[in-house]
This record gives sequence, C-alpha cells and structure tokens, in this order.
Amino acid sequence: MLRGKGYCISHLERGGSGDAARLAKRAKDAGLEHVLIKIADGVTNFPIDDAGMERFTGKVIESFKANNILVGGWGFFYGGTDRPQEEQAKRFAARLKQFELDEAIVNAEQFGSRKWSGKAARTFMQTLLSEVERHGLQQVTYYLSSYRYIRYHS
Repeated sequence: MLRGKGYCISHLERGGSGDAARLAKRAKDAGLEHVLIKIADGVTNFPIDDAGMERFTGKVIESFKANNILVGGWGFFYGGTDRPQEEQAKRFAARLKQFELDEAIVNAEQFGSRKWSGKAARTFMQTLLSEVERHGLQQVTYYLSSYRYIRYHS
C-alpha cells in the first residue's frame, strides 16, 4: 500500500540522463518511499513501443526496488468507444505482469467526446481484475486517479 512520500513519473526519458541507478539514488536521497511510473496509455505500452526505453523502464523499476522503494504502475485510460475498455485493461494488466508490479493506478480521463459511462468503467475494471488474476498477480492494490483540475471533467 502506498504510504509516505512519493513521486509520480510520466516520462522517464526526460530525466536521469538514461542512468537507472542515478534515478534510484536521487529518489532514495530525497526520502521517497514510493514511485509511480507510467507504463500504459490506453491500448499502448508507455513509453511508446521503443525497445531502448522499454529496457530502461525495466532497469529503473529494478533499481527502485533494489533501493527498497515501492514501485507502482499507472496508466492513462480513455472513456468513449474509440479505445475499447477491454483492450486498455488487458494492456495494463500485461504491463503490470511484465514489470511485476503490485500497485496499479488507474488514471481514468475524459477527453472531449471520450466520456466514461458507468458501464464502460465497470467493463474496464472487471476486465482488469480478470486479467490480473489470469496473469497470476496475487497482491495487487488498485487506486483511482484523475486529472488534477476538476474543471476538465465537467
């Protein structure tokens, strides 16, 4: 469970000069107890299907864990019908498994006409829970996040 001082990272490629150990050391020196790393964007891996960044993301996660910093994975997910909720949930579950993460942060956004309905939200979460179980992840804790400015959701 997330507790204490933490940090949310959206773009790993913009920090740390490509040095996973340096990022982990900076986090430890800052007294961070957890770090949340973006690993999915809708139906897409994040960072966007770049083999070099994919390896770097894995190394960063390993470095944080080696420094006893809890790592959570978060994803940006879209309402509406152009990005099927089932596919978004399956992508997120696969990424949680890939990086062996037990903290799952769902950033459910409404973008223009991409609105979340109750049915879409239930479909997403039911699929996510089912896929996480199918992948054998036993102790996942789920969190819901949204954009920091409430006016964007009206």
